[in-house]
Amino acid sequence: MRSIKEPLRKIISRANLTFEETMTILAEIENVLNHRPLTYVSDDVSDPESLTPANFLLVGHKNDYPFNFSELLNNSITRESLLKRKYYQTKLLSQFWKKWKDNYLLNIRSFHHFPKPSVERNLRVGDVVILEGNTKSKFLWDLGRIAKVMQGRDGLVRSCVVKD
Repeated sequence: MRSIKEPLRKIISRANLTFEETMTILAEIENVLNHRPLTYVSDDVSDPESLTPANFLLVGHKNDYPFNFSELLNNSITRESLLKRKYYQTKLLSQFWKKWKDNYLLNIRSFHHFPKPSVERNLRVGDVVILEGNTKSKFLWDLGRIAKVMQGRDGLVRSCVVKD
């Protein structure tokens, strides 16, 4: 929760959103975060599906919408105004995901920061790492595997070659 509060506060507090638009944005954020993999995502189709928070939250639930969308139609709303609002929501969500990603990666780094480097924590060939860059989907982080490590004079890994 903490990882989304700050980016959400920065984006939503300045936004001019209706209640429904706010709930839509929150629902999309919730959906993406709950489908984020907690375990390694394998390319092998014979491997079990990656575990996500949604596996625990949605046990036995159907993902059907609880109402009929025709109830939401309002004749006074034009197609142009809906497209304009959708574009605005998409822009806000993009800003949120950028801020969230930056915060999340910083939190991961600070969580795994150790005052004294230890050999056990040094990167090794075969380790799975998160690749920063443009992902095709917010649901999946691009992952890579370390193919080669380069050590500094102190014996610690300072850079590595990653294959995705």
